[in-house]
Amino acid sequence: MDVRTGQAGVGCVGQIEREYAAGAGRLDLLVIVGNQQMAIEVKVWRTSRKDPLIEGLQQMQRYLQRMNLDQGYLVIFDQRADAAIWDERMHVGEARTVVGKPVMVFTRVESVTLRQAQGKR
Repeated sequence: MDVRTGQAGVGCVGQIEREYAAGAGRLDLLVIVGNQQMAIEVKVWRTSRKDPLIEGLQQMQRYLQRMNLDQGYLVIFDQRADAAIWDERMHVGEARTVVGKPVMVFTRVESVTLRQAQGKR
């Protein structure tokens, strides 16, 4: 299943597990379609709080390792008072966990932290 397009294929049946127990923590969403599992962690970036990207990547690393998955998805909702207007909000990028597993990051804007996580300046 392609999370960005929602394309699961003809005749696919799936399920969504909320707060899925993944070892010591709970993964926000586990999407299961056929024999594929997609780990999705959701974070909210609030005014006066730091960018949740690093914390989210650390959590994803633990979940991916415990569930023996190759890739994860991190969705960051930017609720800061100075956030961009809706048309400028969505950015999709790829970051990597410390052990090199890819995590697709869906966020409102490309953050400095995301560029650093991608190895860009």
